[in-house]
Amino acid sequence: MKRLAVLAALVLGLGVSEPFAMDRSEVARMPLDARTVVLFDDGYWRYADDHVDNCWDIAFVGKFCATPNEWTIVPRHPAKVRQTRPEFTDNNNTLAQATSLTETRENRTLPDEAIGRHLTRRITGDDGLRMSLMSQRAVQIDGRNWDRLAFGTDHVKLFSVTRISPQRVVIVETSQFGTGLLWDEHTEKHNGFLKNLELDGDG
Repeated sequence: MKRLAVLAALVLGLGVSEPFAMDRSEVARMPLDARTVVLFDDGYWRYADDHVDNCWDIAFVGKFCATPNEWTIVPRHPAKVRQTRPEFTDNNNTLAQATSLTETRENRTLPDEAIGRHLTRRITGDDGLRMSLMSQRAVQIDGRNWDRLAFGTDHVKLFSVTRISPQRVVIVETSQFGTGLLWDEHTEKHNGFLKNLELDGDG
């Protein structure tokens, strides 16, 4: 009877919340849509690879790791095979990417104007119109300080900027489509991306 309840939960898309993980035992594994589903005795289920991190090296930024149900990499367009900045998706309506800006002149500090020019390019559409500033504030994620800026039109872009050294900054950008409002869900996904990002020089 318990096995039928587990299978019914799987078919109906039901399950038990994760906090009870310590009380459950695995009862079966079965294939579904080219993936393996793990069934537990309390009705909870998950894909076998949901708790396995995939990791990607991001040039001049560091390493980003996430489970498939958090973020996956967006396949590169054939015309952009030389692109060194990968783009990630939550497989819903949010895209993310991380990039770095570096001052190449010896013994010089990367000026804030360079950061401003980069952000301006990222919020300017093909029609030349810029997104409007929605908010700006300082945040701390896992002990690292970031400058946070949000811009919006018919979609929202959230930026976090941090200095790795006087010569180099890292900028993380997430875009959420289908809304002109900055929802808590977008902020949480953005923060989750930052927490999964291991920056060069932080090791």
